[in-house]
Amino acid sequence: MRHGIKRLICCGTAVAAVLTVFAGCSSKELEHDSGRKEERTTESETYEETDADVTIPDVSGTTQPSAAKLPPEGTAGDISYKIETASSEGHSDDRGYYLFSSDDDEYPYAVIIAAGEFSTGGYGIDITDIQYDGSEMTITVTETSPGPMDMVTQAFTYPCCGVKLSAVPENMKVVSTGGYEFECLYVYLDKTEIEPDWIAVFEDGAGEIMQKTYVYETPDGKYSYINVESHTKSWGSTEWVEVVKGSGKADSKEEILDAAKDFGSAGFVLFPDDMSKAHEISEFLED
Repeated sequence: MRHGIKRLICCGTAVAAVLTVFAGCSSKELEHDSGRKEERTTESETYEETDADVTIPDVSGTTQPSAAKLPPEGTAGDISYKIETASSEGHSDDRGYYLFSSDDDEYPYAVIIAAGEFSTGGYGIDITDIQYDGSEMTITVTETSPGPMDMVTQAFTYPCCGVKLSAVPENMKVVSTGGYEFECLYVYLDKTEIEPDWIAVFEDGAGEIMQKTYVYETPDGKYSYINVESHTKSWGSTEWVEVVKGSGKADSKEEILDAAKDFGSAGFVLFPDDMSKAHEISEFLED
């Protein structure tokens, strides 16, 4: 079950350093991963909500003309976008996309899409299509690789591309023209808001990180939910920060439970009239 990204609040300077020159790409569309050092799959990571602690993926290499067919600025549905280049101090050897708040008032959100780590230069990635149907935004990228006779840099490279958005849709996915769907690796938010009047909250986790799913009844007798990751503000701190990681709708309580399982929050359930007592999941289903 896909979980959308809902209600992201601008964090000021979180990606001021992100939007600079990044690695370009060659003209041959990527057909294999022979240059990729290692294919990796990672879970989404949690970072503290301070500018000083933000680790932003780096992309390095030579700059070449972009293969993107999109104009530098445009609209997808009612959301405006601006294609950007991207770089940072670290490097991203994982393949996936990152969502940040931007300090640009016109385009307050930024999506960085990383192709992963390659053992040579000549690899690249460009955004070639953005579609938005009012509910889900689909960003399509084209990955490219060097030809057999091309001269390439003999160094590890980390190609990536970026786009700034005027708003973030409820749901988002990033896919390649080759059919690969990129994982959301990182979401940076300065603050979030949890809608009131929830009827139950699923919780699970350990130590200083908890996953929560807030459940709401909708006017049509169905349900909606908001997935939240809750973690301490710093290691050993007693202050907790809640970050919205996604949201969605469901026709039944069973579908809500499936969403909580997918998110990792289906350990126990709390009800608003008594937050001190953990209840079995079955009590939510039977209520």
